[in-house]
Amino acid sequence: MISKEELEARKDAERLLKRMQGSGWEVKVWESAGWHYAVTTGALTVHVWEPASSKMSVAYSASLSDDYSNADLDIWSDYNLSEDPNVVVRAKLRKAKETLENLDKIVTETEHLIYGG
Repeated sequence: MISKEELEARKDAERLLKRMQGSGWEVKVWESAGWHYAVTTGALTVHVWEPASSKMSVAYSASLSDDYSNADLDIWSDYNLSEDPNVVVRAKLRKAKETLENLDKIVTETEHLIYGG
């Protein structure tokens, strides 16, 4: 039997899902010292966040990870909070692209120093 808390989390997750732009989003609901929810697509997850010291009653953050052990690097888990979940998705993807561009420059420069050319 589904508890009142789980049902509420599922309904909240469905409301968040309806706000998401694009396709491929799925609801994730779980219990861990209370019921929680998020929406995911691929490696991107949008979490609800209730800031204690903010003017926002509810905000969203996004995380980008994979199945590798280093998935929790700060470059993937910085927090951009917004009342619009789509804003945090765009910010997360922009940050990931910037990080990859910087990493590519570092690798290219290092290879040039090591191997010449």
